[in-house]
Amino acid sequence: MVAGVVRPPALDITNEELVRSHLHAIWLAETKLALSADIPEVLDLKGDGYPLKEEILAIISKSELVTRARTPMKRVLDQILAADGGATPIWMDDAEEFVLHVAMSAPKEFNKAFDRWRELYNSARTQLAEANTRSEITGLSGADRRKIKSAQMQASDQIAILEQGKASNGSDFYTYRYLATEGFLPGYNFPRLPLYAFIPGEGKSGTFLSRARFLAISEFGPRSLIYHEGRAYRVLKAKLTTLYAAMPRLYELAVSLPDAPLQEFLHRTKGMPKTTEAERLVVLRVGQDIFRDSLVRYWQGSCPLTGITDRALLRASHIKPWKDCQSDEDRLDVYNGLLLSALWDAAFDRGLVTFESDGHPRFSTHLSKAAAAELRWQAPIHLTDKHRGRLEWHRSEVFDKAPAVPRSEN
Repeated sequence: MVAGVVRPPALDITNEELVRSHLHAIWLAETKLALSADIPEVLDLKGDGYPLKEEILAIISKSELVTRARTPMKRVLDQILAADGGATPIWMDDAEEFVLHVAMSAPKEFNKAFDRWRELYNSARTQLAEANTRSEITGLSGADRRKIKSAQMQASDQIAILEQGKASNGSDFYTYRYLATEGFLPGYNFPRLPLYAFIPGEGKSGTFLSRARFLAISEFGPRSLIYHEGRAYRVLKAKLTTLYAAMPRLYELAVSLPDAPLQEFLHRTKGMPKTTEAERLVVLRVGQDIFRDSLVRYWQGSCPLTGITDRALLRASHIKPWKDCQSDEDRLDVYNGLLLSALWDAAFDRGLVTFESDGHPRFSTHLSKAAAAELRWQAPIHLTDKHRGRLEWHRSEVFDKAPAVPRSEN
């Protein structure tokens, strides 16, 4: 006998990504677009980078669409919040503002959702072109020609699957299902952001297998065996286009997180005199320059609140000020800093503004309405847990205190 209780599945209905996907669905319905099952009917495959077709882009870019979609989107959001007791989630400050932001950013997110399809399609087209080029080489052995022919067939199969969303072996790329797996639309029975493995056909066309990422790490790993329709296939190679594209960003993070700035500071100040006040100021300036450069790399040269990229208008803002840090390691840690535009830096430095754990700004009671109106922002800051820990200190020790005399440095 088997004893126990079958519990209903638990679902966090106020999960931010889930709420966004539902609002995206309402927005898409308000566009009145009847998307084709085949993604090539949505994208222009003749354009550079496979952009959205002009007629679709024209519809989703209409300014009146935001106004039209906001009411039904707000109605759905109210129903979601009411089902959870009416409490506002920690990541949401104002429901109206959240709906407006989702509606305004929906065209960009809709276009971005097709990036992985574009990558797969471009990869298959590149594989086919390379195989076709190699097939024209004279003097190849029979074995080499069989390998080239196999590569051509596999690339052609991949292209056909990606282009035909209605085909049984291409259902992962049925437009609406694909948008659900990419997280743009809600999809409770599809793995979100899956990894794909192409299985070559045996006397018929191949197919793509998708797995949730935490499963694909082991199932699709190097030399792993994949069992499909009574056959075993071994993973021989992987396409790492996304990884290679991310390498420059990974390098930027490597030289800014979190030990590298300290090591550079120790190296550059080794042997420098620190006896007089003037000598200590020189060392201080070296550290502040290193800290600023590290923040510029970490935040990719842009204020995460405003999007401003003019370096003359950007400031390296310490969350916990230089004088309050207990060690050079804390002073130079990029998690102890934000790259803010000059006005935001001044307000943050004087405790007139701080940031919640979800990255949204909170204004001090000492800040005038006129000044608050000038502190414009586009999106909340994407924070790590290390940022959040230091911001908790800022909210406790700096924020909303009586404005202090401006400091010359952070």
